Amino acid sequence: MAALGDAVASRRVLDQAVATTAANDQAVWRAKLGLEQRANDSAAALATLTQMLQRFGSLQLREQLADLQLALGRAPDALTTLLGAPPERRDSAWLRVTAQVAADAGDLAAERSLYEQLVRLPSGSPSDYLRLIE
Repeated sequence: MAALGDAVASRRVLDQAVATTAANDQAVWRAKLGLEQRANDSAAALATLTQMLQRFGSLQLREQLADLQLALGRAPDALTTLLGAPPERRDSAWLRVTAQVAADAGDLAAERSLYEQLVRLPSGSPSDYLRLIE
């Protein structure tokens, strides 16, 4: 029970820190996220990752948020998150993953658009062409 109390107190301290003095300290945000994940608090982790993405904007955070959204059965949200990536970061691996998320989300137009972009790349594969014409 003491460990649970420590976790609750730690979450309070971290919540307060990111709201004030450590708002721009990514390490504190990561500690907060880690604590929420260890506590299996998906809603809090989702909110924290969303705030981290807005504040720090890295592709890694975008992918981590999309992974959590997918794990929670929120494929349309994951697709929206991934599609927010800057165009210069959209390599063939990103396009393939995002096309699969679009398929999972039931967004055929997005899936087709992603495969159209993919087949124009030198790294486009025969299977990418097949997915496009399916």
